[in-house]
Amino acid sequence: MSAPPTPARIHSLDGLRALSISLVFVYHLTGTRGFPIHSEEQLKIDVGNFGVTVFFVISGFLITTLLLGELDKKGTISLGRFYFRRTARIFPAYYAYILLCLGVAALGRLTLPARDLVMSLTYTSNFGHPVWVLKHGWSLAVEEQFYLLWPATLWFLGRRRAFAAALVFVLLAPLFRVLYWKTGDYNGAVFPAVGDSIAIGCLLAGWRGALESNPRYAALLRTRWFFLVPIALVLSLWLRRRIFWSLVAFQTLENVLIALILHWCLTRTRGFVRSVLNSRPLVYVGTLSYSLYLFQQPFLWAEGKWAVNAFPLNLCAAVAAGVAAHYVIERPALRWRERFERRTLEREKA
Repeated sequence: MSAPPTPARIHSLDGLRALSISLVFVYHLTGTRGFPIHSEEQLKIDVGNFGVTVFFVISGFLITTLLLGELDKKGTISLGRFYFRRTARIFPAYYAYILLCLGVAALGRLTLPARDLVMSLTYTSNFGHPVWVLKHGWSLAVEEQFYLLWPATLWFLGRRRAFAAALVFVLLAPLFRVLYWKTGDYNGAVFPAVGDSIAIGCLLAGWRGALESNPRYAALLRTRWFFLVPIALVLSLWLRRRIFWSLVAFQTLENVLIALILHWCLTRTRGFVRSVLNSRPLVYVGTLSYSLYLFQQPFLWAEGKWAVNAFPLNLCAAVAAGVAAHYVIERPALRWRERFERRTLEREKA
């Protein structure tokens, strides 16, 4: 789960990010001392991975929207500028978190295996099984691998062939998941097994105009029966217990349904759902979501023995840490990025 792009805000997406991080919090709170939900079985569905999947779809949509906007305006994509902006947006808070973990480990209060640390530092932890305080880095690694691959693909292949490649990736992902599962050592966090959720978001951004101009699709977004879509999504999540069908069908179905719900939210110009998603509390939580996700891990730890691992102190500590990181690390880094880009532009004009 990465930091959201900031050049332009799209209505309702901060609210969706707030709901997603809330699901992750509930999942990680499960089993912690004092929390009323004691096991994942009580939740019935994996709300944690679902929350991350929503983030993936949103990320693919937002990044692709920004890239296409630059492509339409300038006729090309500046890969250097893109990678600089993403680095300045993501790295400061991420590496600050790892540095804090190292500090706690140096005090003898935490064990960080060298292999796990190297994988976290290199954004490859989705290929392993790190200790808990670094475990959530798998989703950030997936995002970083997406950032490296997709803009370059769009720049090199062009719009049409890049989206064709994204579609092929989505279609082949279930096959990869099944073949990988057959090896007996399945890791659903590796990019080919989970990256199709981001690719679905990319396709939504690329095909949005064509979809909205299609009468049947537009009617689907307007129908009063649209509430059946989130019901189908919940049913699919519940059926994920059947591992084979989850790998071959349900995960892809969930990605498509999430993208459909996302598109529905984007087309709302009024109404209760739009009002809720754009309410100040949800928008605020959505802007904090990256730091909240990064810094909640040591506190929302079911096997943690510290006092701050017990509910409700763990929840308060996780939120406080996320808010502090947002204001102390994220925002100053963004201000520095803006000043650097402004000075660079001024030098280019001189």
